[in-house]
Amino acid sequence: MFPLMISLFCRAYRFNRTVPFILKYSMIYIRDGNRVFGYDNHVGKGDHRHYGDKEEPYKFTSIDKLFEDFYKDLRRFKKP
Repeated sequence: MFPLMISLFCRAYRFNRTVPFILKYSMIYIRDGNRVFGYDNHVGKGDHRHYGDKEEPYKFTSIDKLFEDFYKDLRRFKKP
């Protein structure tokens, strides 16, 4: 069992030219009150992920792949 808090927010947007994505998401793993890692997107930054205080681009391809990547990180960062 993971000591886990996941904040997950997904919303489908209608495609238009003002929003660069059709799915809004935020997935965060928080341990001891600190964000360990997270994946999210928003206007201005697009798809990206956080590792502690670092941020890097993330190539979103599907919701299934997002969950797969999140779970891989969860297994990597969980406490023994």
